[in-house]
This record gives sequence, C-alpha cells and structure tokens, in this order.
Amino acid sequence: MGQHRFSPTFVLMLLAGAGAPTSAVAQAERGIWDGVYTEGQAARGATEYGAACASCHAEDLGGNSNAPSLVGVSFMFLWEDRSLGDLFTTIRTQMPTNAPNSLPAQSYLDILAYILDANEFPAGEDELGADLAALGQISITADAPTAVAPTVVAPVAIAQASSSPSPTWVTLGLGGGHFGEVSLAALAGLARQRGPHLFALRSSVVTDFDDHVYDIGLLYGRGTRGQGTGGRRSVGIGLALVSVDGLTGEDGYTIGVPLAVEMSRNGPNIGLGVQGFANLNSVQSFAGAVVTIGLGRLR
Repeated sequence: MGQHRFSPTFVLMLLAGAGAPTSAVAQAERGIWDGVYTEGQAARGATEYGAACASCHAEDLGGNSNAPSLVGVSFMFLWEDRSLGDLFTTIRTQMPTNAPNSLPAQSYLDILAYILDANEFPAGEDELGADLAALGQISITADAPTAVAPTVVAPVAIAQASSSPSPTWVTLGLGGGHFGEVSLAALAGLARQRGPHLFALRSSVVTDFDDHVYDIGLLYGRGTRGQGTGGRRSVGIGLALVSVDGLTGEDGYTIGVPLAVEMSRNGPNIGLGVQGFANLNSVQSFAGAVVTIGLGRLR
C-alpha cells in the first residue's frame, strides 16, 4: 500500500490586493476526521478482518515482515494525503493476496471502517458507502482540520498567515549503539518540515573509545504530527559520508545509507523524544538508539 498531495490558498491574497478588508472563511475539505463510518460498521469490519486479513497483517493490525502495518505512523506514511477511494481500491483489488477481490464490496467497506477505527479516527452517523467517487473525496490526514470562524482579515494579515515559517529545529541525542560490540552513541542534526515532508542534515557517531565510526549526511523523510499533542513521528533515509578510521588499518571513508525513525513530544520551542538510527555501508555498518532533545521552532 502507498503514496501522496496538497492544497493552495493563494487566491485569497489576489482578492485582497485591492486594499479593502476581505472576509476570509476557511473551507475544510471532507476528511476522515468528519465521522465517515459508524461504530457498528467498524464492529462488522473487525470480524471480517479477523477472518480475511489478520493472518498476514496480525490481529492488532501491526503487520509483519511480509505485510505492512495498518495503524500508526506506518499507515500514515503510506496513505497520508491520499483518499479513502485510493485505499478502498487497493484493498479490494489486491487483498487477500491469495484471492484478490474475493469478498463482497460491503465486506471491504466494513474492513476499511475497522482500519479507521483502529487508527482512532472518529465514528459518525452514516456508514461508508460503495460510491467510489464519494470515497475519492474523503482525504486521509494525520491531523484534524482546525475550525476557523468567519472573520474580517486585512490583506497584510492574509499575506503573513500564508507565509508562516515551517518548523525548523536542531536535534541532539545521546544513547547506546553497536558496531561489533555495544558502544556509546551520539548524534546531532538540523531538520526542517514542510507539510509531511522532512529534510535533515545529520551526523551520528558510535564509539567504544578505542575505535569509532561516524557519518554526516542528508536525509529525506515523512513525518506526522498528532492532533493537538505536539507529537511527531517520522522515518527517513538518505546518503552519507562515513568515516571508518582505524577499522580498515588506515584512515578511510566510504559512502553509506543513513536511516532514522523518531518519536517525540514537542512544545513550541523544545521537545523530547527517542530516535533509532543506522548506517548501512560496505565497510562497517552501525546502529544506535538515543534519547533526543529538540530546540528551535517545533510547531
């Protein structure tokens, strides 16, 4: 399962350009936070899921090495900014893997409702229907849209709101690592988030105080932020220069692939979290887990 989209509001600035105050009213698209399924439908879906899906995706929807997780950050990484129509079509045409499209359409809809319920999206009064066009209008987003009351906004205020800065922060971390034996690990990085997209410059080191490996590289990833909690969950991959001094009998460098998975809870300017990281390379791969502190503009 997987892929991604985005929506502009620049026209408001053009309308406001005449200089007179403008009434700006936010119009939220329909999404999974609007209660698009019922509790009864999710309960039916739990039964259908147990019979047709749990053997691959696990009873708790957490997945395994052969099937992706259907809950949490893994689910949002694959499906954020897509639609329920996309997800329904994928489930119906590809699942179960040994008999795609073998269930009634209503069963697939009920399973979809169960997945939404397992991800703690709110239930509503109407069940999901089989109208693919209608499902295609329901967006999958990590955060509930913020309701904005109608208000009169001057043109300069609209311009300032549209150009609000993206979260940008420094991360420092300390913990344990491994490159042949258990060692000390540390990392430092600079990150920026634009929507779900994360860009980071990161350096990590693992050392046993006799030998060490470290890298510096660029990572791209995707992150989600929890509704109103300041939480951030992210995964990333990139390319890095790796120092392997002393491990090959002489000073040397190689190219590696850095990986990162992080969960954090953030205030406006400071946050705490945990990060697992690794670097895969041809000389000496290494990995670690650290407690992190984030400093900067975190929301």
